[in-house]
Amino acid sequence: MKQQHSQDQVVAYPKVRCFLEAAIRSTHHKPMINGLLEVDVSRARAHLRDHQAETGESLSFTAFLMACLAKAVDEHKAAHAMRLGSNRLILFADVDVLTYIEREVAGQKQIMPYIVRAANRKTFLEIHHEIRAAQVQDMAKAKVGGPKRSSSCRPCSSGRTSGPPPGSREGTPGCGRTPGGR
Repeated sequence: MKQQHSQDQVVAYPKVRCFLEAAIRSTHHKPMINGLLEVDVSRARAHLRDHQAETGESLSFTAFLMACLAKAVDEHKAAHAMRLGSNRLILFADVDVLTYIEREVAGQKQIMPYIVRAANRKTFLEIHHEIRAAQVQDMAKAKVGGPKRSSSCRPCSSGRTSGPPPGSREGTPGCGRTPGGR
């Protein structure tokens, strides 16, 4: 059964991005400069502290950052777009956010990847509760994050999923290299 991502859009690839892509490629041989970003999060931290004082519940700062990121990307969909061929972009309707969660596995703490699906459609508290639930979920029942796949995807030699069965002209949602995939 194929998953349909009816809200995803395919749009023309902007000519200015072609220019930027060429400019970026020309700098690949040059040394990179790393930057440092400072953001004042004192109001957000104060809100989280106030909530904890009132309710006793410690809210996740990671969930707060994920909610902010998802909303910002949702407002500027081109930042989350994937190139399709030489002249089109796929603008995804959903913003999936990857984070890492510390969990106890066989008596040892392990860092495990976790993907919050459609984070742009969730509130900060929904993301917080999802992360907290994932931290304590039994590993045998845990859903492992990853690309959305349909049943018609099949592994290719690189271990990634390839497109639909031979003869089909449409991309299979969920494949890393076709429309609808992530």
